[in-house]
Amino acid sequence: MAVLDTLLLIAPEFATVDSGVLTSIIALAELQVSSTAFGDKRELAVSYVAAHMLTLRDRNGAGGQIQSLKEGELSISYGANTNAKGYDLTSYGQEFNRLVRTTIIGARTTEC
Repeated sequence: MAVLDTLLLIAPEFATVDSGVLTSIIALAELQVSSTAFGDKRELAVSYVAAHMLTLRDRNGAGGQIQSLKEGELSISYGANTNAKGYDLTSYGQEFNRLVRTTIIGARTTEC
């Protein structure tokens, strides 16, 4: 499965985004994901990063979880979680972080 297919599977709300924008965002996401650390999960990792970037793009950079919605004269408010930063600002970024934790084994040290 190609990265674009995986992206649209996990984030179908981006199916209407211009294909040129999707291609550019995927290219930027690929720069941020190690080509060796994720092994066969790299495509999924790139998809999560791309969805994270697209989400922040659609929010004009605003992070946090949606706190309220209003339909008439559309209004969406995002929570200002002051502890959230980086990938924790979106659910897709949080999934990327989870994938990192379950895929990449950090350095282990022992005390003598």
